Amino acid sequence: MGQIAEELYGRAFANQAMLALLADDAIVADLGCGTGSIAAELAPWVGKVIGVDSSPAMLKAAGRRTAELANVEIRRGELTAVPIEADSCDAALMLLVLSYVADPRPVLAEMARVLKPGGGRWWSICSRTIAKTSASAWVSRSWL
Repeated sequence: MGQIAEELYGRAFANQAMLALLADDAIVADLGCGTGSIAAELAPWVGKVIGVDSSPAMLKAAGRRTAELANVEIRRGELTAVPIEADSCDAALMLLVLSYVADPRPVLAEMARVLKPGGGRWWSICSRTIAKTSASAWVSRSWL
């Protein structure tokens, strides 16, 4: 965001605009949730956030951070076998995750699996690359 926009609207303006794209009752998967900071930020804006991570230390930190948020669930699991029902999430995101996996194909396939058909959108941030597209189309075209 530019300096003038930041001065006029603050740093959170862009985040709030992006969050407004999600429905109030959306179910969002935060895959590779780490300490739960994103899950905690999303919680006031959506119906439910499901954070998944494999690290016991990260899960403990995420649990502490989100303990008071009734609409956040933190689950232990691998991103190649996400512990979320198929076709159950309106959105899924991975922030700074793909750079930690040897092969992104099974991880992206799992992300696509948990998304509801036809309507799921996902955001993936790896390094400074941001991709937003229909997960099923992107995954099938680019990785499978």
